[in-house]
Amino acid sequence: MTSNSIPTSDALRFALGALPQEDTSALDETVEEIDTRQLAETKEEIDAHRLAEVLASMSTPIAPPSSIKRSLLARIEQDRPILPLGDQVFVSLASQAEWMPTPVPGIRQRILYADPATDRLTVLLKLAPKTLFPDHPHPTVEECLLLSGDLTINGVTLYAGDYQRSSGGTHHAPQWSEEGCVALIITSLSAVPS
Repeated sequence: MTSNSIPTSDALRFALGALPQEDTSALDETVEEIDTRQLAETKEEIDAHRLAEVLASMSTPIAPPSSIKRSLLARIEQDRPILPLGDQVFVSLASQAEWMPTPVPGIRQRILYADPATDRLTVLLKLAPKTLFPDHPHPTVEECLLLSGDLTINGVTLYAGDYQRSSGGTHHAPQWSEEGCVALIITSLSAVPS
């Protein structure tokens, strides 16, 4: 065994105690050689990281001019890959989102999907701080996933990542957002106030 790698079959036979003695000695030498080389490489990496940390701590961060930053961000957006999605997939990019007003002051919406045939609606709702969402019925199931902020529903305050589901035929009491929030709502079109 003169190479710097260990064949899997030899390692397995060594572990099972089935490797001949002459191969075991050669395997020991190879393991020691690999360990020494990896130790040297690890020390070099640690030294390089320490040097980078020292150099970074000695320098003062400088913000790029706003024109360069805008140009760079525009280029990143422009270079986003376009996926071959086909006719059956719809994509709504946040960077191109249009938030529309609702009949309720302080609440804006971004409709992601609406299907009158199945009476389904998927929408993002954005509540401004200190906004009251009025009471409303649920003709069918309504699901709510809070993406950011806070929303108090029936005395329980939800935060980002919290989920709430209301069964069809139920009624929501008014809801309140102290700090403002964004929520993903999946409900029926008939539940939307006009």
